[in-house]
Amino acid sequence: MGYRTTERLPLIAKAPSNEGLYYDLYSHAAKQIGCQLTVVRSPKKRLLKMLKEGEIDFYPGFVFTPERANYVHFILNGLPGGEVGISLKSMEEVRDKQQLKGLTLIQSLGAPDFASGVDVNYYTKAELSIPEAIELLRKDRGDFYIYPRSTLLYYLKTHNSQDIKAHMDCCGGEQPLYLAFSSSRSTSLRQTIFTTLRIRLLAQQTSQPKQTKQALPINSKSNYYL
Repeated sequence: MGYRTTERLPLIAKAPSNEGLYYDLYSHAAKQIGCQLTVVRSPKKRLLKMLKEGEIDFYPGFVFTPERANYVHFILNGLPGGEVGISLKSMEEVRDKQQLKGLTLIQSLGAPDFASGVDVNYYTKAELSIPEAIELLRKDRGDFYIYPRSTLLYYLKTHNSQDIKAHMDCCGGEQPLYLAFSSSRSTSLRQTIFTTLRIRLLAQQTSQPKQTKQALPINSKSNYYL
């Protein structure tokens, strides 16, 4: 499994630690097929190259784009996806990305173009973390930052960011989140892992009645839940 060096809690901690939901989930799935999970942490652009060349098997949370579909196979990973945006609190509510026209979007190098089709300016930085993006907003280096919703909302909930506004409806709402498996890897290995992960995720999604909101632990030793 490949993942960039920055943290994305509660999914994965900052390198060199791999603690988080991703490690608990996929290490458990690997054991089900007699494998051991190895995690490679590297800048995002390097990981994309490794996926293309088959140097790593999969990336656990990947946004679908037609270009990426040329070198990876996508499957639903069972976790909520989609993006939300943040800005300084003084900005009016953004309910459509077209409202960002003429503004400066803060973005990490190698990240998907979340404002595709909108005439925006970009302020880019390699391996950009959420706190770094917030500081750039405060320093007026950019106007808006878009990031996967679960991680961005988790950060805002666990940190005091009174001057930051979350724009919940700016970017299409909750969307599927995918696991991306390198097309260069063995077809039989890929299918085995796909099947194991799908069975595991479906079992967790259906093992509780729909009316309950109780979270499910990944395994008996895990501190992370689905």
